[in-house]
Amino acid sequence: KGYVAAAIDYRLLNPNFRSLLAVAANQANLVDAVIRAAADVKAAVRYFKHDADSANTYHIDPTHIFVGGYSAGAITALQVAYTESVTENPVTTNAYNANGGLEGNTDLLASKKLLPNYNA
Repeated sequence: KGYVAAAIDYRLLNPNFRSLLAVAANQANLVDAVIRAAADVKAAVRYFKHDADSANTYHIDPTHIFVGGYSAGAITALQVAYTESVTENPVTTNAYNANGGLEGNTDLLASKKLLPNYNA
């Protein structure tokens, strides 16, 4: 009994931007940063769900996965928790699609059929 905690490195800014001011200057840049971070967190959740279905290295119950954070992490956690579909917020649909959809293009092993696709 107990719990497992994981801290992941998620993308915050497009690597082409050198400062937060460059991102904040355009709302699309901010949306882009949030989508990238959410895609990375969803990839981590998929990883833990896959592990629970196979070796269960971390001995977790995949029905009790929680996401939280502070500052940018809090924004990311809310995005992950409350946005199931890009159609819930039509303003950001194009930004989601440009980054590989809500699940992102971070499921690199799926193309080689090494890992199944899991919805986060």
